[in-house]
Amino acid sequence: MSTVLSEALRKVIAEHSVVVAHLAKDTSIDRTTLQHIIGGRRSPNKSQIDKILYHIPIPEHKKKMVFQAFEITTRGADRYQQQEKVKTVIEKIAFASAMKPSFTAPNVNGAATPNAEESEELHGILAINNALINIINQEEESVSFFMPSHFPIFYDTLFVKYMTSQTLAVTCFFPMSNEEGGIIHDLEYCESFIPFFASPKHSFRAYYMREQSSLHDTSIIPFPYFVHTSKHVLLLSADMKHAILTGQETFVRIYGKKCREFLNVASPLFLSPPLGDMIMFFPNKSSSKDVFAALENQPCFQYYLTEQIIKKYAVPTSKEQAELVEKYTKYIHDMIQEPDLFSAFGQEGLDYFVETGYIAVWPPSLGKPLDVPDRIELLERMLHDIKNDVFHCRLVDASKFTIPRPTVTIAIRRKTLFVQVLDYKGGNVKNICLSEKNIVDAFSDFLANLPDTNLIHSKKETVRAFETALERLKVL
Repeated sequence: MSTVLSEALRKVIAEHSVVVAHLAKDTSIDRTTLQHIIGGRRSPNKSQIDKILYHIPIPEHKKKMVFQAFEITTRGADRYQQQEKVKTVIEKIAFASAMKPSFTAPNVNGAATPNAEESEELHGILAINNALINIINQEEESVSFFMPSHFPIFYDTLFVKYMTSQTLAVTCFFPMSNEEGGIIHDLEYCESFIPFFASPKHSFRAYYMREQSSLHDTSIIPFPYFVHTSKHVLLLSADMKHAILTGQETFVRIYGKKCREFLNVASPLFLSPPLGDMIMFFPNKSSSKDVFAALENQPCFQYYLTEQIIKKYAVPTSKEQAELVEKYTKYIHDMIQEPDLFSAFGQEGLDYFVETGYIAVWPPSLGKPLDVPDRIELLERMLHDIKNDVFHCRLVDASKFTIPRPTVTIAIRRKTLFVQVLDYKGGNVKNICLSEKNIVDAFSDFLANLPDTNLIHSKKETVRAFETALERLKVL
């Protein structure tokens, strides 16, 4: 039986004259077992493929190719594609959250666009792309749109314009199908709009329509997609091969009204609620089968906060702050009652805590930095539980996976996806709380299976990172 992995292994073994007997000896894998793996009659586990890749004498880029084949074989091609798409979404959050707006002078040049009395038919992707680039680059007021997810020229051009304009406001409408087999489609929409959300700007709004399917029947709705600016409307066909661009005032006004009507049937993707409301938002009780996982730049310190630490470092100066501390204490108490948290973190976040004592997700009004003895005590408790497999915490391999900056948290809890940008100092506080099944399932699957990928370091390496952090703290 041939598999993607067995074909990849046989290829590199033949190309590099690898002796299977020697490889079996080096890896301590039974020779018959290794031959069955190479022949496709048996799938290796993560430990076995790691040993094979460590000892097999082939270039690094070919080891990456073999590991990719291993992931496709063990997970299936569709699931592998889904997890790669989630990884892309997370890395786009990381990229956008680190960006700074760079304002430029408005672009008053460019190709001619239809005036108030003209319309233009566009045929072919090149003509459509050029028209989109032109009307976006000339716009300084507003862009509202309902567009396909897989239209990178449009989204990339609009994002650059958004980040370089002081005045442009962007409103996005998109369908959330939740159809079986529609996970990739729904994730593609996340990939398209997530940079706008994660960026430090606040002039972007996103709304989604539940249970909406993709639009492909051009005989029913010949031009279902649109881009609306203050001066133009571009109507795009369902097959994305034809478009109409018009500057007619009536069309611009009609589609402006259409966008306002969409607000009545759509749900906002993200909000910026008061911190107290955000802390208390959890839609249902947890089940033992629910995935509970967090991807942050720091280890999930909140899971190890005690009531004593909160009382020591969260010193309210008003009645409102006292109520907030009370809510936060309850939030921490509820969280630590839920078992099997998996926490993936970055070296940068651990170093930041060692050096400053700041827990990045704490708002400045809620918590002061921990002093050195309390930093040591907190890390020692976490390290003890990591060693004893009580706390499932792993260090991300930064060479293979870019995670967001310290002020961003991505988590799954109680069948809800949370994406939180908590840059209190910079005034960029936004929250996605999404319970749509396709998106939640995709992120849950990604985070739950992260330990079985090569994107994170081993338990041994994670333990070493904590031990090094403690060594540094003990000489401060």
